[in-house]
Amino acid sequence: MKVHEAEIAAYTAHGACGQTRADGKTPYIAHPRKVALYTSLFSEHGDLYARGFDRDDRIVAAFLHDVLEDTKLTRADLLWLGISHKQLDIVERLTKPDAGPAPLSYYQRIAENDDALVVKCADRCANLDDALAELQVDEPTEPRRWGRYVEKTYKDVLPMYITMPYMRKQLQDRLDAIEAALPGALERRAAVVAREREAAGIVDARTVINRPGAKFYFERTAGANSFEERNEAEIADIDAMGEAFADPAWAVPGINASEA
Repeated sequence: MKVHEAEIAAYTAHGACGQTRADGKTPYIAHPRKVALYTSLFSEHGDLYARGFDRDDRIVAAFLHDVLEDTKLTRADLLWLGISHKQLDIVERLTKPDAGPAPLSYYQRIAENDDALVVKCADRCANLDDALAELQVDEPTEPRRWGRYVEKTYKDVLPMYITMPYMRKQLQDRLDAIEAALPGALERRAAVVAREREAAGIVDARTVINRPGAKFYFERTAGANSFEERNEAEIADIDAMGEAFADPAWAVPGINASEA
């Protein structure tokens, strides 16, 4: 199969499923196109023994690396469309056996084949680029998800490139950038959640301890050492806590303040 034929097949297959990237807007074909670009670059400038192969076979596999996993195209369909057995072998190595987490055998099959290793590195780099872009927006939606993705990359992907320094560096540079961006993204996400909770009238535990009565209660009980002392402090503070809860600011939507 020729490169332009693979791009058309990928565009048609992913488009027919209405598939988009994680943002729900970007057409999915943007991902295999980027993977194909990186595959070309890594084949041209990559590790010494990653060169010398048919670059077009790798690019064809890059365009089609997700079609068996995510679209209705089958192995038989790809053969009918003209994919070579070598190209199909790369695609199948890059296809997870099911929708769950990839098993160890999946990574072992990739590690056995230099062509699959190049395309997999390109695929992971493209996904890490998406992760970094998401973490850099003002209101990130799923920073913890990308934190887990980084962990999986360290655990399952990076070890495959221990003898391929160029591609290992491509991965590591992106991982370093994400790890640097993650703390700030988590803070911005927490601020977004806090605003949403406040708008919905949901009281956060950290807000509770800053209320006058609650603050008095915690200060008194924090200084009590024994169970008896804590119990006496709690009894002594009942009136103060009652006044705090009677404050209209404690009212839960749909419940009268006095009933709360």
